[in-house]
Amino acid sequence: MNRTDRLLAIMLELRTCDFCRAEDLAEKFETCKRTIYRDMQALSESGVPLMAVPGKGYSLIEGYFLPPVHLKPEEAMTLLLGSGYIEQNLDREFQQHARTAQEKLEAVLPASQQEEVIRFKETVRFLPGTFFPKAQAYTDYENKLISLRVAIMEKRAVSFGYRKKFEQNHLQSGRRTVHPYGLVNISGIWYLLAYCLLRKDIRHFRLERMDELRCEAETFEKPDGFELQKYIPDQDRPLSIHVVFDTSVQDRVLESRYFYLHTHKVKADGLHVTLRVRQVEEVFHWLLSWGSKVKVIEPESLADRIREEAAAMLGIRQKR
Repeated sequence: MNRTDRLLAIMLELRTCDFCRAEDLAEKFETCKRTIYRDMQALSESGVPLMAVPGKGYSLIEGYFLPPVHLKPEEAMTLLLGSGYIEQNLDREFQQHARTAQEKLEAVLPASQQEEVIRFKETVRFLPGTFFPKAQAYTDYENKLISLRVAIMEKRAVSFGYRKKFEQNHLQSGRRTVHPYGLVNISGIWYLLAYCLLRKDIRHFRLERMDELRCEAETFEKPDGFELQKYIPDQDRPLSIHVVFDTSVQDRVLESRYFYLHTHKVKADGLHVTLRVRQVEEVFHWLLSWGSKVKVIEPESLADRIREEAAAMLGIRQKR
C-alpha cells in the first residue's frame, strides 16, 4: 500500500473508531509506529482535525466528515447493493475492490445513515449467479473472466476453442479469434461481446463454451462511436417459433426467463410464446422437456420432429 492510500485508509479507520492507537494502526497497515507518527503529522499539516490523547490514541474531532457525502439512505444502499452484486459475480480482484468500496462508503456515512443502511442490508442478499459443483471448474471460469477483462482493457485480440450447438445431439466446435469489446451478464451467465474475425461481425460468446483461451499480441481499436451500454444487437436470430403452453405451467415458463423467449401473451387457450432462434436445435430439447404441456404451432417441421421424438421415446419404453 502506498502512502496516499494508507493516509486515506487511516482517516477511514479513525472515522469508525473513537480512538486508534499508533501500534494498532501500525499492525493493521503492516508498518512501524514511527511511520504512523509521520503519517499523523502529515494529516494534521494538511488540515485534518486530529486529537491525540495519551493512553488512548488518535481521534478525529467530532463533526468532521471525509469526504462530505450527502446521500439518502436509499442512495447509499443502492451503491452498496451494486458492490454486493459485483462481489458475488466478478473475479477475485474485483471481489476485493467491492469489499473495500463497501467499507469506505459505510465509513464516511453519518451515524444516522449507517443505522438505516444496516437495516436495509438485512433485507436483501445476492447469491452467485453461476454455480459450479467443483472448485476447479469455478477457478477455470474465473480465470477466463479475468483474462477477458484484461484483454478488453488492453484492446488485445483473444483466441479460443468454442463449442456451439449444432445439429440435434452434435456440437460444432472450432477455434475463433476475436476483438473483445465487453462482457455482458444475462441472468447470472457471462457472455463476451466481440468482433469475430471469422464471421466478420459482432457476435456473443458464452464463457462456459470457451476452451484454451489465449491473449494474442495483436491489438485493435473499437469502431468509432461504439458504446457497450448503448449497443443494440442486430436481429441475428431470424427464425421465429410459435408455441402454446398449458395454463398450468405458464407461471413457470415466465419465471424461467428463458434466453430465447421473445414475446408472450396470455390467451384463453394458454400462454402463447414466440421464440427467436438461429436454428430449432437451440430450443428443441427445452421444448421437449415440457412434455404434453406445450404445443408447437409453427413451424410445422418442428412439430413433426417433436412428435417423432416422442414416438421414439415411447418405442424405447415399450421395448423395456
